[in-house]
Amino acid sequence: FKDLQSRFIRISKSLVRLHGVKDDSELIGKTDSDLFGKEHSQKAFNDEQNIVRTGEAIYNMVEREDHSDGSITWVETSKMPLKDLNGQIIGTFGISRDISNIKHLEAELSLERNLFNNFLVTSTDLIYFKDMEGRFLRVNKRKYEKHGFKSEADIIGKTDKDLFGEAYSLETVLEEQEIVRTGVPILNRIEHQQSGDGAERWLSIS
Repeated sequence: FKDLQSRFIRISKSLVRLHGVKDDSELIGKTDSDLFGKEHSQKAFNDEQNIVRTGEAIYNMVEREDHSDGSITWVETSKMPLKDLNGQIIGTFGISRDISNIKHLEAELSLERNLFNNFLVTSTDLIYFKDMEGRFLRVNKRKYEKHGFKSEADIIGKTDKDLFGEAYSLETVLEEQEIVRTGVPILNRIEHQQSGDGAERWLSIS
């Protein structure tokens, strides 16, 4: 809870623990600028002053907190006007939930996704993903260009039957169904392919 100047007037025990103080008396009267860096504290102050001025609450806002020790945390915050018994705004109060672990996981997943996408773009191998019906979900550039397509979108939703004909596709469907059923992969098998235009190739397939 904060007053009209965004100074703390009451805080929870969890906030006391977060800032490493013995009790709430060490934080009463302080502002975010005493606890955080300029970037977060200034934005928090502006948000709270807007609430005081308009009475409009903020819900589920993601905030980046830069601490004085250099560490960064992320919270999801809702802030509302604090009113007296007559309905007069006398400050603000807020509830924050720490989502730092979620943000760190998002960053890791984003990095892995970027690395994976770079691999798809640069790899000279033919790489693809299929659904349970054998339809292509995603292919890399090398794969769709090899089959004479101009973009990935041209091959998405197609099957091996569309690319190689019935005889070859029946064999691959049976193999893929067996992989789905057993979870056992096929690794480095030498395979002969003949495309619809009569072109032949030998591939090492996993």
